[in-house]
Amino acid sequence: MLFVLNANRPYVSTAEGAAFTIKQIEKASRLKVSGIINNSNTGIATTMEEILNGTAIASDLSKQMDIPFLYSCISAHLRESAEQFLSCQNAIFIDRYMKVPWEA
Repeated sequence: MLFVLNANRPYVSTAEGAAFTIKQIEKASRLKVSGIINNSNTGIATTMEEILNGTAIASDLSKQMDIPFLYSCISAHLRESAEQFLSCQNAIFIDRYMKVPWEA
């Protein structure tokens, strides 16, 4: 089971909050989290600073819980801004297909 972290969400904006959440999910599901994916975003307004913050939290969480940090998801609109990030981090680019009403 993979834990997808969006560090912009309440309760998981710190490694401690995310660790608590993982423990609760594992307890309820009776499954173990085997990997962490950073998907810190604020939709189309996502910045590289948010990706970097989520990466730092995911990395801390990984060390704290001894769970591999697998990669980060980055919105395709940040492709050019992410070049330096990609030189030292695993990442995939994602395209959004859903539009929320306020983005129409």
